[in-house]
Amino acid sequence: LASTSPPQGTASRPIWKPSSFLQEVLGMEEVREWAASRALEGGKALGVDVGCGAGRDVCLLARELGPRWDVLGLDNHKGALERMAALAAREGVVVKADSTNLRKERGVELMGALRA
Repeated sequence: LASTSPPQGTASRPIWKPSSFLQEVLGMEEVREWAASRALEGGKALGVDVGCGAGRDVCLLARELGPRWDVLGLDNHKGALERMAALAAREGVVVKADSTNLRKERGVELMGALRA
């Protein structure tokens, strides 16, 4: 019988792929230096993915930016946010989620609070 378990070791590969553009930007030395300096200014810095869907980019941000950053995923689809939470747990990163629709008043208020 064929095995139904996923490949392990050198045969394994991620089942998700973040934005190649975001990967490229986060790999730039000047971006890494900027992100490190923002996290050292006191408190935690905040990264936000608006319309995060299932959280591929949120998880990449959390992994690459590290624990001095809070990473928040915003989406109006609760099922997508549940998938984001599951992906973050599998990847071992901490992310926050908020179900919001930026076209409605609450979304506008939330974005105003993030700017403060």
